[in-house]
Amino acid sequence: MKNQIQSWQMILRRLLFVNTLIVGVLAAPSVWAHGGASVKIDSCRIPVIANHWVHFTAYTPTLTADTEYCESIPEIGPTNLVFDYENKRLRNLSVQFEITKEPEGDQIYYQPPEVQKTGTVNAAIDFSQFGEGDYLAHVSLINEGKKIDAHLPFSVGGGGGTSVAALTGGLFAILGLVAVIYGVPALRGRFAEARERVRQIEAKGLKKLKRRLQIASHRIIG
Repeated sequence: MKNQIQSWQMILRRLLFVNTLIVGVLAAPSVWAHGGASVKIDSCRIPVIANHWVHFTAYTPTLTADTEYCESIPEIGPTNLVFDYENKRLRNLSVQFEITKEPEGDQIYYQPPEVQKTGTVNAAIDFSQFGEGDYLAHVSLINEGKKIDAHLPFSVGGGGGTSVAALTGGLFAILGLVAVIYGVPALRGRFAEARERVRQIEAKGLKKLKRRLQIASHRIIG
């Protein structure tokens, strides 16, 4: 009897965990959207060394105002590429930045190794000079004569680019809708079932205990 109650209580705890997870998904867009409190799932992060990241953002102010892009820049024209350090330690290290056009590997932008105390590097590039295609953003850490290169591929032109905010918001909108349609009603049913089962088991146990006490009392009186 005790094992049965513990088993159903475990089910209840798991259901509560799933419910909390669904609530977290529904609330996530405001936290996880680009520019929010967290960017843990942001594909625009470049891992330089362990636990040290540089965040990459592209703007085309004359074409799309302040819309942020990352892996796909839809329009060809003057573009601002912004590299933001996510860790203060990188501000004390010499870092080199480079943009190449692929697959040729032709260098179109180069920032020599420097210590960036502000933690931000801005690269202004007019991609109309280089054309539509695939590019690679290189972030290289220069330390004691050794070069550690990390990179992020991105494309320019072709239209149809999706902004960072749209990608993030769209993902969580889909997850939230699935959670509402399928998760919440099912959870309610499972919660009710689990609570009722625990109540039945406890009631059955109380009846048996009451019966045993009655038998014991009759034996003592008799």
